[in-house]
Amino acid sequence: MASVNLTINKKHYQVACEAGQEKHLLALAENVQAKITSLGQDINKVEDEKLLLMASLLLADDLHEVQSKLNKKPQQQEIALDHLVQIIDHLTHHLEKLALRLEAL
Repeated sequence: MASVNLTINKKHYQVACEAGQEKHLLALAENVQAKITSLGQDINKVEDEKLLLMASLLLADDLHEVQSKLNKKPQQQEIALDHLVQIIDHLTHHLEKLALRLEAL
């Protein structure tokens, strides 16, 4: 078991993690810090627990947005596939007509 020293909002935390996951955990902490920073300059007046809660909610909102987009993609792909099938059917119909005309020559 490994551990990582994280700094979030000028506070230091030692967190245990699986070996090899240290860089990933540091990147996650940087993401949390970025969200805290995005809350504005009045963050020094906010208690750490509330600040981490607000950052967590922002990250959860980001995750929800990404999940929503991923859930929509299969529907969009189905629509695109249906459209592609229609185009292929249309082209096939025209190719059959062309083939009949060529046979008649």
